Amino acid sequence: MLQWKGIRRKNFKYKVQWKLENNPETWQYCRKESWNNDSIIKLDNLRPYTNYQFRIVLLLAWSGVMQLMVSESSVVISTHASKVPPSMSPEIVRTIPADSSISVTWNAIPFPLAPILSYHLTIQEPTKGYTVFKEILTGKENETEHFYMFRNLESAKNYSISLAARNEYGVGPETNQFVKTLPTSIIRYTPEPINLFLVSTHDIFVKTKELIDSPISLYFTNWTIYGVSMDISKNITYISDSSGSLLSLVNNKTYVLLTTKKEILMDLTIDWLNNHLYILILSTINSDTKVYSIKKFDLEQKKMFEVVSGFDYKPFQIEVDPCNGYLFWTTKVGLYRLDLNKKVNNLKMEMSSMLILQNKNIGPFVIDYLNFCLLVLFQKSNTIMSVSLDGQDVTDIRNNTETALFEDAITLTNVNGSFYWSNGSVLMGEEYSVNEQKYYQHIYPTMNYSYNFILSNFTDRQPVPLPRSPPQSLQAITTSNKLKATWQVPHLLSGQGRNSWQGWSYRFSISFENETNWKNIDVNKTEIVIDSLTSSTNYVLKVAAYSSSGQGPWSSEFVVKTLNHNVSVLWGNAQQILISDIMGDYIQSISLDENDKTIKNSSLNDVAWYEDCVYYVVNSSKINWLNLTSHQNSTLEGINSVQSIAIDWLGRKIYWADPSKQLILRENLFGGQREILLVSDIAKELKVESVGGYLYWSTGFSVKSSKLNGKEQQIYYSADYFSGKKVMSLAVDSVGRWVYWILRENDKSKLFRAPTAEKLKDFVPNHVKEFDNLYTQGPLFYVDCHLLWLQNGNDIMMSDTDGQYPAIIRAMNLNGIQTFSVLDPYAHPKPKGLETNVIPEEVDIKMIKVNPIAGVYEIIWEPVKNVNHGLVSYTVKVLEKEDLKGDSLFDTPNTRVLVDSTPLEISIKASTVWGSSDVVTIYTPIPSEPTDIRIFSNFSYNNLTRDIILQHSLIENITYYEIVCYRQVKDSWEVCLNQAIKSTNTRTIWPGLPVNSDIFFKIRACSMAGCSGWTQDIILNQTFNILKFNAAIVYGSKIIIFHLNKQNSHQVILQTNSPVTSLTLNDLEDVVFWTNSKTIFSSPINKSIHIKIYSILKQNIKIENIFYSQI
Repeated sequence: MLQWKGIRRKNFKYKVQWKLENNPETWQYCRKESWNNDSIIKLDNLRPYTNYQFRIVLLLAWSGVMQLMVSESSVVISTHASKVPPSMSPEIVRTIPADSSISVTWNAIPFPLAPILSYHLTIQEPTKGYTVFKEILTGKENETEHFYMFRNLESAKNYSISLAARNEYGVGPETNQFVKTLPTSIIRYTPEPINLFLVSTHDIFVKTKELIDSPISLYFTNWTIYGVSMDISKNITYISDSSGSLLSLVNNKTYVLLTTKKEILMDLTIDWLNNHLYILILSTINSDTKVYSIKKFDLEQKKMFEVVSGFDYKPFQIEVDPCNGYLFWTTKVGLYRLDLNKKVNNLKMEMSSMLILQNKNIGPFVIDYLNFCLLVLFQKSNTIMSVSLDGQDVTDIRNNTETALFEDAITLTNVNGSFYWSNGSVLMGEEYSVNEQKYYQHIYPTMNYSYNFILSNFTDRQPVPLPRSPPQSLQAITTSNKLKATWQVPHLLSGQGRNSWQGWSYRFSISFENETNWKNIDVNKTEIVIDSLTSSTNYVLKVAAYSSSGQGPWSSEFVVKTLNHNVSVLWGNAQQILISDIMGDYIQSISLDENDKTIKNSSLNDVAWYEDCVYYVVNSSKINWLNLTSHQNSTLEGINSVQSIAIDWLGRKIYWADPSKQLILRENLFGGQREILLVSDIAKELKVESVGGYLYWSTGFSVKSSKLNGKEQQIYYSADYFSGKKVMSLAVDSVGRWVYWILRENDKSKLFRAPTAEKLKDFVPNHVKEFDNLYTQGPLFYVDCHLLWLQNGNDIMMSDTDGQYPAIIRAMNLNGIQTFSVLDPYAHPKPKGLETNVIPEEVDIKMIKVNPIAGVYEIIWEPVKNVNHGLVSYTVKVLEKEDLKGDSLFDTPNTRVLVDSTPLEISIKASTVWGSSDVVTIYTPIPSEPTDIRIFSNFSYNNLTRDIILQHSLIENITYYEIVCYRQVKDSWEVCLNQAIKSTNTRTIWPGLPVNSDIFFKIRACSMAGCSGWTQDIILNQTFNILKFNAAIVYGSKIIIFHLNKQNSHQVILQTNSPVTSLTLNDLEDVVFWTNSKTIFSSPINKSIHIKIYSILKQNIKIENIFYSQI
């Protein structure tokens, strides 16, 4: 039961979401919930003994889009444990056999019904009735991986391992696995005889194992020897003494490696694999305070590094185990272990956690590196025990000794299974009797010196590890002729430290599929690049680790197919787009041209390409493009909301989803001819299959398709909004005609495959691959028999089309990948080559005809002929009556439609699913004759000609006006100027017509439907007296003279200097006569001259008006 303190409003929809405590991303809807009132919620079908967080979701449908408003997360709420045994068996993830051991690693049960108290682990060897049972108690509460190593097994034997979990209510079901131990590995490098090295206070002696052989002095010093260690393979002896010096003894010559005055170098232990020396150092802080520390000396760099410090008392013995990554030491408390990967900050606080075996009677010990144990002498028990690396398993391995002499030993070594030790005064050893199956111990003859250390040159004391497990995660990425394979180092064995030596070399093997000839290549790193491969070819790969001790097991085989051709990858984040090859190697970087404020909060939502142009979506608000060749760039105008984009490479159009309006639209690649294709839920990913002419999109909860024009929609997959299922990505194979998508469901991701839309019949979605992770994201792309998708936000995964053999592609120097695309020219096939044309041209308007047939009207036109891929259809809109509000609309693949009455307006558009032509329109019926005809003349005095200006009325929807002019020549009529005029204007000019001939005009209007009749002849008679038709206006003392034809803008202004009361004109001589009521003046029209003609002197007489006569 949950209690919610929010306000639950009526008529609103509320849901409860949950997520697991340590999963910050995945919220899921509760499948079964009931509200007892507005604040108490009952949830069913939850897992027992699980930590949850919950939140309330208010669902709002805003503009058709589901908007979520969420409450704050609850605190972590744990469900009760169920009172039943575990219902699941643990998963064994690794079993790694050696010749005498098997390492077992298993995962914790992910959702136990109650706390797991322990795991029951059993090993059996059926032929001999051998059975060992171990109960492994659980440690930390959140521990996800457990391990155990069975030791002291027989080589080359089959063993059965079973594992089950136990809680307080019982033991759950078992999981079983069969494992075979390896044959005995005999690694012997040391030639006989094997020598013992005896170290006294001032001497180092060497002797054989034989009792009668006398020691030979190898080294002498007057200083007190504190520590000795040997690098057996290099035959170097390292010595620390009371002088504060670290020495190396090579071929009887001594070299000083390090000298210190303030510190005393004491015990030494060699890391022969990494060339390090671990030194126990005594430091005196003041006269009363002494502190011990262990430091690491790099023998190559001659540098010292602190490992652990703060011992109040001297450890009895220190030994490093480079094979397994630990440093061991003993004190009066017991046996301690330090993981060499760990840094100790406070020894006193952490000392107890490093104690693996508490026992006050522990004596000297040696490490059995290859059998993953320590051989520890227990003085009180007078025996030697085999102790596991974690101190949990202790086994007496000398309980078959006849008379043991271990109790007072201070130093110990092991040679080929036999121990040699000393109590300081005598040297002792042992031999094994095969017949009696007992050890018999012996004492070497008394020598004149006491021995503090015993060492040997037995090579097994410093082995080079043999790989026990195969390399992990072998994968490969290919181009058309090159392969790049990578892998990870082999798994560490159960109980090994993180700093275990893993300096492996690797044997990489490659073969053609279905062939037995393998080519082996040895490398010293975890990757390899192979050139000169064959395109479109399957190769089988495997790899094994090896060392000087031998080769480990082969990895699982990895099958990879070379590409038919090379492709590029466009990786993108908010700052840049990186172009690389398929292997992730850098080619070119494109910086996004955004201002600094935009970059801080920006996102790159999608990337697409066409030829050498890259299109990308920034901030879900705009589509930018960049030409990689010319470096031109711009933004598509009028777009402010965009989720995803796709390119139609045949139609040369860009498609995008507008989440704010829930639309899918398209337009030309660089703008123009924008179309709304369909209304859909928010399309999160778009894909275009241009050859078939289909559009595919995913909404997050469905996968759908349609024709590129939005018609013929189909549903591939659909899930309920609250199901917890989510479509993450979508891809289309344009060549093989397949559709792929990845679905995230609960704690898994699934890959689906289906035929493309033209082949889709009765499809039932079934996944072809299941991935055990939730990190799969979009987008998804098909590339030449491979799939690529984004995963983990920084990696691109590549697999075959079944989701098998996945490999990771990483981009150089690019983090936080938000999207990507694959630039693959072969993914944009063109059925007719470069001449493929899918966009129709306009219908030929001249070929549109209307024919009356038996009471109906037939509209016909010529088909569009430029499309060579796909079908052309025609959209015809016909207006038949002017008062009809609706139009007759036809969609037809034919070039003929019938209408019932005379069409007034016909519009035709040619279309394919890829796009459409411009609309062409003709108007019917035949236009009417022009009216309101006017003629204006301008006369020329010099050559007795006139310019005629002809004007008439405007008629709508015509193509042109046709005007013909005839002049009378004697008794016949000739065409003026030997031509007729076709004009789209209502005004035409006929220059240079003679004044002594009669002229007539006629006019008609023409449209695509035909021409009107000719107008009645307009006759302009000949003129013998040339009249100029001047007019004048008086304005105060000004006379404005202009031509009576309104088309003539020429004006003359005369300034009279006195008010004008009357005037008259002599047009023939261009003279104006005017009076101011007392005097009559004359002035040439084009000159500012005033000539006084007549004056009245009497005061009471005025001139009222004047007139000029040409007679």
